[in-house]
This record gives sequence, C-alpha cells and structure tokens, in this order.
Amino acid sequence: MRPHRPRPGLPAARLHPAAAGVRPPARLGSRPDRRRAPRLVRRLRPGRWWDLPGRSDRATPAGDAGRQRPCRPGATAAGRTTVQVTTDDTSATDRAAHRSPRRRWRFAAVLAVVVTLCGSGIGLYLNERDTREQTRELAVPSTPDWIELDVTAQDVDPTAQQLTLYVTPVPHGRFAAGPDSQTFARPVEITVTGTPRVTIRAAEGEAAASQLVQVGTYDGTKTDYPFDRYRAEAGFTATSGGAAVPVGLVLTDTDPFFVLRPQATTASSGAVTLDARITRSRSTFILSWFMIAAMWAIALAVLGAAEVLYRKREGLVWPSLGWMAASLFALIGMRNAAPGAPPIGSLIDYVAFFWAEGLIAASLACTAWSGIRTEHRLRREREAVTEAA
Repeated sequence: MRPHRPRPGLPAARLHPAAAGVRPPARLGSRPDRRRAPRLVRRLRPGRWWDLPGRSDRATPAGDAGRQRPCRPGATAAGRTTVQVTTDDTSATDRAAHRSPRRRWRFAAVLAVVVTLCGSGIGLYLNERDTREQTRELAVPSTPDWIELDVTAQDVDPTAQQLTLYVTPVPHGRFAAGPDSQTFARPVEITVTGTPRVTIRAAEGEAAASQLVQVGTYDGTKTDYPFDRYRAEAGFTATSGGAAVPVGLVLTDTDPFFVLRPQATTASSGAVTLDARITRSRSTFILSWFMIAAMWAIALAVLGAAEVLYRKREGLVWPSLGWMAASLFALIGMRNAAPGAPPIGSLIDYVAFFWAEGLIAASLACTAWSGIRTEHRLRREREAVTEAA
C-alpha cells in the first residue's frame, strides 16, 4: 500500500485519520465488518476529523450533504467507500419554527392570566365599595310628621369596645320650617342610649348639628383577629313638647376596616332600636390570609435552604446566613403592618407568625453551628497537610 503523504504546510494529524493514528472505517464488502456495515451510513455533523482543511465543499453546510470521501489511503475510485454526510441545519430550523409559535402562545397565556387577575381585583374592589359605602333606610315611619336621623358609622375600636356614630337630625312635615328644609319649626329633643347616654336638642328656627355618639360593642374578642366579630345596640327616641315623635333611621357605613350589617326595630311609640353585627372587611381578610401564606412560604424556604447547606457541608456561607437573619426580622415588620393593629397573641400569631419565627431562628442557628464545625474541621485538615509536608 502506498504510504500517505501529508500536504505541505499542514500538520499530518489534521489531514487524514490514518496519519493521526485513527483507525478508518472498513470497506463495506469486507467479511469481518459485515455486521457493522449499516452503521457506516450515519448522520454526521461538520467539524469532525473527516472535514479536511482545504476542501472546497466544506465552506457551507450545503456542501456536506451527499459528499463522498475516501475512507482508506490509496483506495481506487471503483472500490471507494463512501459516507453519507448530512447536517442538522434543517432539523434545527424546523425545531426553531415549531418553538416560536409555542413561545408566542406561552406569552399570550401569561398575559391573559395577568389581565384576568387584575380585572378580578378591580371587580372585587368595585363590589366592596358599592356594598359598603351605601345608605340604608332602616326605618321610615308612615306618618308625614317625623324626625329623620342620619347615622354615620365612622369608626370601630375593638380595643376600647366602642362604635363611633355621628347623628344628624332632619325634620319632616310640621317639624320642618319648609319643604326640604333642615331648620326645625318646633323644639325637639332626641335621646340616644349609647355609652354614655347622649341628648341632642334642636331649637326652634335652627338646624341641628351633627352629634358624636359612642356606642358600646360586645360579644367579641380582639385576639380572634381576623375572625373577630362584634355586636352593637343603640336606641333612638324623640320628643317635642313632652309628646313622642316618630323617628326614622338612615345608616351609612364608612369604616374601611369593618363591615356593619344593621337591623332596626321600631316600637309602637315611634322609638327605633339599632342592632348591628360588625365583622372585618373583605380587604382585611384577603391581606390577612396573604400574610399567613407569605410567612409560611418564607419559613419553609429558609428551612429548605438550611437543609441543603447542612447536607453539603458548605461551611459558613455568609450570604445565606444574612438572608436568613433578614427574613427573621422582616417577618416582624410584616406582622406589625397587619391592618387593624391586632395585639400580640392573636389568632394570626398562633397560626403563622410564631411558627415562622421559630423555624427561621432554628434554621439559622443550625446552619451557623454546622458551618462553624465545618470550618474547624477544614482548618484542622489544612494544618495536618501543612505538618505532613
């Protein structure tokens, strides 16, 4: 067999597999390699040892398709073994073409989810605003001569157990100086049984001013936050010249943290009794549940990170320790930002806050202790290697 001669100016290992000590594939017709013959026709990528430098057909991938190369040095044209070389450019292009619509669909799906969530939030806000900030006519007498009491629920204080009301008397019929007038034509005395008892006096020829009334709440505990519920009762009576006057009640709720569900009972004498059930608003419930979920998520994330660092024996990883310590104190600020300022020991603390703080503190301490032991062990190993050297 004629020896292979390398091309001048090029390394012999780059010219042919035989020159580099690589065994070339056998001929298709040889008996020992008949079982391996089907593997000779295969999909090959450009840039391997058969891409000889200086070939005119290696400039573009299209020249690699269907190319015939000699597999043995000195082989004749009639006995030449050919290798079918194809490229993956077409398949890669097809995959990219199929991937592009998929990416567009993913982006459209994410955008649709974001728009849906934002729209749902806006819808919930509008529904809560329309539901809470509306005027309810709880009691309207059938007689034309009566006193309307416009009551506004301003604030609910669970700590002081008080409901703050603003009461504005408005005359109707013969008690008014004129049609749609707020000036009293006769003196009227209005009594509100709150805490304490309040009396509102309207003089003849004057309009009555709004009066602040404190009503006590009961049947509720503040530490049940955010599921605390309360009840409040107040009685309204009016007299003019010693005679009872029918009273009407119109209630408006403006407290952003609580929702009032009022009911009114009218007595035969014209007095009205207000019975209101007080619960937390929807926005307070949503934020409270979010805080509970966030506390547990942060605590479990810190616990998982501590478990990974302990198993890997990483030593003192200061960024991880700083993140754990920051999470420990960040939950305190989140807890204090709860709407309504619930006291320490509330239901939200026993459900999430205490457990989250305990898990984070334990994870931080265990991670630091494991890191300290690992650092001491590594120091002893380095000292032993130094002494042995």
